[in-house]
This record gives sequence, structure tokens and C-alpha cells, in this order.
Amino acid sequence: GISLYMLCADSEGGAELYNAATKKDQAMILHRDARVLIEKSKDPDFKAAFDIRKNPPIIEYGAADSFMKPLGRDTEGDTTDGLNPHAVIADETHAWTTPGFWNVLNSALGARSQPLFLMITTAGHNMDSVGRSHSLIVQRILKGEDGGEGDDYFGIIFGIDEGDNIEDPLTWAKANPLFGVTVDEKKFRSQLALAKADPAINRELKTKWLNIWINQASLWLDSDKW
Repeated sequence: GISLYMLCADSEGGAELYNAATKKDQAMILHRDARVLIEKSKDPDFKAAFDIRKNPPIIEYGAADSFMKPLGRDTEGDTTDGLNPHAVIADETHAWTTPGFWNVLNSALGARSQPLFLMITTAGHNMDSVGRSHSLIVQRILKGEDGGEGDDYFGIIFGIDEGDNIEDPLTWAKANPLFGVTVDEKKFRSQLALAKADPAINRELKTKWLNIWINQASLWLDSDKW
């Protein structure tokens, strides 16, 4: 929805929108969501305003000579010469292990008067990732500490706090604002039971379901048991 707004309703001529991820397949998830919003719209004028192409995947808004496309580091590398983005939606930035791709996209925003760089991620296990570094920036801003980015930087984190009871559904809801809606309680209970016996599932539960950053990519023995 934000991508489409920036594409056609932000009064920006020649807007370039990029849904970006480390892999193009991941970037396609956001791109497909935008395409489905158009295709499922009940407003014929809205649908007619866009030209949707699937090969290569691109959404064009002819009234402003604007377009939206997915961008993957696996296909583009860290060099994306010639980009002039009005908005970048970066997905799963916990997997952005080096800052090169982010830096290129961010610096390309300089030619726009009101650009937007939006990052979405769960926690992960790389403490040097782009997602982790910006998570720390958000925490500093929220705490009012030095090193924040100022009023043009907004962040929100959903996660559990130290000392929270991991068995309590209220704890699960803290890290999942749509708990009970798109996050199923029964499925969560099942994952929790598996996590108690399997360190690998425990790691995934902590990062993907509870938004806890951990610094082990793989675990042979659960640290709590050790």
C-alpha cells in the first residue's frame, strides 16, 4: 500500500519505486502484494491507471511516468548504477549481512525532495547486519540517547523484554501485534513445544516469532540447558 501511494499519489513525477531484498525472489513478495492490490481493486479507474507486466516484473503508472520493480542483491550485486528512487522498501534486513547494497540504495535517494526508505525485518542471528544496526539506532532514539538520526527517522520494534515469561500468551502478543489474527495461537504453542526439544527450532522461534536477536547461526546444544 505504501509503495503504491508513493508511486501514484505523492505528487512525484517520474517516481522510481524499488522493493529490495538480498534475493530477488524475496523482493518479489512485496511486488506481488502491490500487484494483487491493484488486480483485486473494485475501482475500475484505479485498475486502469496501471500497466502491469510480469516479465520482467514491473508496475507502471503512466500519468506520472513512474514505475515500481523488485530489486535483489543476488541479481544486482552491490552496484545499482543509474537508480533514482523516490522510495525503497527493504525487506528482511536481518539478512543484509553487509551494508554495501543498503548504502548504494540510500545514497541514490539524494536527488529526490521527499524520499522514503522503509525497512522491514524480524530479528536474526547476524549482529553485524543492516537490520541489527538500525534496530540499535531505533533503540537509542527511543531512549533519547546520543547517536539518534533525528526527527526524519522513525522506528518501531515489537519484541519481548528481558524477564518476560516465554510460556505466557501475553508475551507472544508483545512480539506479534496481530497475534490471534494472522499469527495463530495453536501454531505458536506447537512451535514452542518443538523448540524445547530442538535447538534449531528454538533459534527460529526466538528470532522469527519473538523478535530476539541471537548471535548463534547454529546451535549444537541449547545454551540454557548448558
